Amino acid sequence: MAIRNVLYTVSDDSTITPTTTQYGGVQGEHNATQVAFYIPPYGPLANPNYRYYIECVDSAGGYDRTPELRRLVNRVYTLVPLAWTQYGGISTVRLIVEADGEIICSLEGRLQFEDRGEAIAQVDGLLRTDITQAVET
Repeated sequence: MAIRNVLYTVSDDSTITPTTTQYGGVQGEHNATQVAFYIPPYGPLANPNYRYYIECVDSAGGYDRTPELRRLVNRVYTLVPLAWTQYGGISTVRLIVEADGEIICSLEGRLQFEDRGEAIAQVDGLLRTDITQAVET
């Protein structure tokens, strides 16, 4: 189970929302974020013969692609592995729709992964506040 979910919605004209970069978590996390693409049940990409994949190009230019994914409850989703987060920064995730070995559609979104140093500083600040409050109580 993921800590956070990022959902992109595919419209009937094969565009996605949101178009802004989404928070994907922290550099080095493994399976803490789920990225999903909602495909309307009567839209052009809801063909039962289509094959779905999600691919990622990380901030260092590394490429990875999921095995074939099933469309469940009109969503195609995957957990975001360490290989996608390890360099931090902004990664591009794409929904790939194929039929007969050809790409029918490729839709992309962007995920921002915070630098570990920034995240550690935030957690440290929260822990210090919690500890101070506990001591005062």
